[in-house]
Amino acid sequence: MSQINVRGIPEDVVQLLREEAVRRHRSLNMTVVAALEEYARELRHRTAVRGLLPRLERFQQAVLERRGGVITDDSVELIRADRER
Repeated sequence: MSQINVRGIPEDVVQLLREEAVRRHRSLNMTVVAALEEYARELRHRTAVRGLLPRLERFQQAVLERRGGVITDDSVELIRADRER
């Protein structure tokens, strides 16, 4: 495992982490590691979602082209259009 030395952490953040450590019956170190792991998971998720955006835009464009440039939220209209095909 790697080690990181972090300086300049605001005292209110340190206090919050200490309180969380006590509440969860963990060491401060374990609490900080858990917080970093959670942040890393969220960062990976955001990165993955950002990667999906171009695919979703292409899908939206394909739907627009198939529907003749019209997108509607009216489900009744969509059902009627499907029945007419």
